[in-house]
Amino acid sequence: MTEQQQMIINYHKKNPHLYKAFQQFSSNAYGLGYKYFSAEMIINRMRWQTMIEAKDDSFKIRNAIKPFYARMLMAKNKKYNNFFKLRPSIWDGFNFDEL
Repeated sequence: MTEQQQMIINYHKKNPHLYKAFQQFSSNAYGLGYKYFSAEMIINRMRWQTMIEAKDDSFKIRNAIKPFYARMLMAKNKKYNNFFKLRPSIWDGFNFDEL
């Protein structure tokens, strides 16, 4: 595991509510009939929710989490298989079973 992967995993473990929000917003898009969607759009919706609706601009969502969350969601829930278009990433081939 690389240092960057370990940093993102630690970030994920410290902020489990972020992955829950990513799951929820992905589920919303899937439920509306989208066959493909953008992880970046999901993350930006999470940012909007945090900064505008919750009026909290102190919390930042790292861009590096996008490929991690997209791959983890697709790995853990087969209905999302190919839901996100993926670019090459350090997360390709990673085993998400233990997270």
